[in-house]
Amino acid sequence: MSIILEKVREDEKTILRNLYSLYLHDLSAFTTKLDIGADGLFEYEELELFWRTEGLSPYFIKNNENIVGFLLLIERPFLTKEYDFGINDLFILNKYRGKGLAKIAVEKVFQEKQGKYFIIELKNNRPAVAFWKKLFNTLNIRYKEREKLIDDEVCYVQSFQIEKSNNRIDYASKVIKASPEKIYKAFLDPEAVVLWLPPNDMRGHMFEFEAKAGGNYRMSLSYIGEEYANKGKTSENTDVIKGAFKEFVLNERIIQLVEFESEDPIFAGEMQMTWKLEQDPKGTLVSIACEHVPEGIKKEDHEIGLRSTLENLANYVETSREMV
Repeated sequence: MSIILEKVREDEKTILRNLYSLYLHDLSAFTTKLDIGADGLFEYEELELFWRTEGLSPYFIKNNENIVGFLLLIERPFLTKEYDFGINDLFILNKYRGKGLAKIAVEKVFQEKQGKYFIIELKNNRPAVAFWKKLFNTLNIRYKEREKLIDDEVCYVQSFQIEKSNNRIDYASKVIKASPEKIYKAFLDPEAVVLWLPPNDMRGHMFEFEAKAGGNYRMSLSYIGEEYANKGKTSENTDVIKGAFKEFVLNERIIQLVEFESEDPIFAGEMQMTWKLEQDPKGTLVSIACEHVPEGIKKEDHEIGLRSTLENLANYVETSREMV
């Protein structure tokens, strides 16, 4: 999975118009001010302004070159007062929801553009309100919130500052068809961890493991196949990891500190990994956020590995009969 933002060209406006109709259809569930047109579409009347007005910037959200949604970024000189940026509209196609793609897209905006932001959601739009508050929590963004009447609709307005930071956050998430209790137990058993934690191109070996706050663990991850020769951080094809468990919250969260045993300084430093388990109508949303990632680990490669690990975890707990 490779998420990119691509500015929408004027010759692509028909595609964007069609996506806006789907977006406005979804939004019509939370307001009485949106109605379908005579042509069977929900029309965004100001669409033409995007290519006539500097500071109105629509982007396609693409996954492996396929359009999965869009966002509208408002910036200066269209904005003239206290704010530098606003994410005005954000839409992901139904097929791709629940995979963390909107969060990745927003994070890419923040990485590219720093300044003072605002976000507006209809108060009745609970999914949007929940999405933004979860994102603020995941990215440790401090924000101010107020209610405001906009076009006779009660809205939430959140404002916050995004500053340039060397602390990138690598992230992945997946809905797993199992209870939080069952998934949590998979983190406590070292024999289970060595089965699901290594990405698909690696195998694991556990040297020590204390599943408690303040406990330590040490394991190796070895690449499989000749094409991975010389990729290891510790030796030719192996990563050796020292870890410490910082926090356990029963069936909800695990925080661990990870350090690679390597003589190469680009892999130095302690990375924090935060696993969260959240109830979902289809099971449990499992997310992993990695902070203070060593500069030698490429973000795209790392997030591919994280998604592979989540797939393995899903396969393990969904097929395991031993765990309650």
